[in-house]
Amino acid sequence: TPERFPFRTLYNLYSRLIPFAGKVFAKNEAAYSYLPDSISAVPQNDEMTAIMTKNGFDCAEYKTFTFGVCTMYSGKHP
Repeated sequence: TPERFPFRTLYNLYSRLIPFAGKVFAKNEAAYSYLPDSISAVPQNDEMTAIMTKNGFDCAEYKTFTFGVCTMYSGKHP
């Protein structure tokens, strides 16, 4: 989730529109209605790298893209 305005505001709006877009384009709102809650439930950034480290990954780190809309996590597992 982006941390800075206006990207955070736009992203939150986009997230709330996912079920509507599923209804309009895929004709199946139910198939997309879980996505906003699912996305917000995933731990992010430092919290996720702490979970990775706790579970045995070395060099856990993250890099954000597109103003924070997408995040890539990496680590090494022995």
